[in-house]
Amino acid sequence: MYPIGYFDTPIGTLCAMEEDGCLVRLSLVPEEDSTQTPPRSSPLAKTVGEALKNYFSGSLSAFDRIPVRLCGTDFEKRVWEALRHIPFGQTRTYGDIACEIGSPKAFRAVGGACHRNELLLVVPCHRVVGAKGHLTGFACGLDKKEILINHEQNYKSKGEKQK
Repeated sequence: MYPIGYFDTPIGTLCAMEEDGCLVRLSLVPEEDSTQTPPRSSPLAKTVGEALKNYFSGSLSAFDRIPVRLCGTDFEKRVWEALRHIPFGQTRTYGDIACEIGSPKAFRAVGGACHRNELLLVVPCHRVVGAKGHLTGFACGLDKKEILINHEQNYKSKGEKQK
């Protein structure tokens, strides 16, 4: 696994990492981390960069054209696949996801899987909220989660008005 690119976004700098032609990590670079391993050249870097640009401009609602490799337990992979099906601009609760994957009592474990998600935005764990719709738990911080949810809802509502 090696870095293929660093991308400045409205929520901070993201680092993309590749292994065998697949994106395996897209994570926020901590603000205090000024050292960045030089990225290797990769065609995937251009694809990821364009996807991020389009996502933040509101013209991309899913990252389904990027080849990814989900690295985790079978349970985590089931959760992450379910998250990839949450539509742009919508949210689900941890309980909703637990029910969707056939483990209705595993809402806390769903939260743990969300926390261990290494593919920020591509596996949209930011779209998962608490039982009463409150923003809870996000490895990058609730401020970033709020930015992402608001971004998607704003673009979604603009698209609905244009129809």
